[in-house]
Amino acid sequence: MRVLFGIADGAFGPSPMRVGVPIRIESGPPTRVWVVDDDPIVALYLGELLHEHGFAVTTFADPQAALHAYEADPRRVDVVVTDQRMPKLSGDVLASAMLRLRPQVRVILCTGYCDVIDERGALAIGVQHFFRKPFDAQALLRAVRGCDGH
Repeated sequence: MRVLFGIADGAFGPSPMRVGVPIRIESGPPTRVWVVDDDPIVALYLGELLHEHGFAVTTFADPQAALHAYEADPRRVDVVVTDQRMPKLSGDVLASAMLRLRPQVRVILCTGYCDVIDERGALAIGVQHFFRKPFDAQALLRAVRGCDGH
């Protein structure tokens, strides 16, 4: 959440704050996001993007490792952002397995290929948001925050 406070000149004496500077107000622990993508550049980009916006991020290059970590404690994550096409385990299969263990987890599926699953198929298995690559970073951030309008 961003809150902007304006200070009236001289109203409270000199102030080190500048008018219009965003102040981050923490209202609890940050949302825990797992990024699962076998492409290290994409995983790094998404991890940095989410971290810069206040999320606690864990990245996985191996979807099977992500699933094993999730099976050990499904409550360690609030949102999963996963690629669709990955070796060993596809994003839709990963999402289905995670949602079976904990239906409350929010899953965002991203893909550059729609030959296996499309938005309708993703939503049918319980995925909350479906993005085709390349996607708008702001739309992804809204989806991770749980806001509509992607």
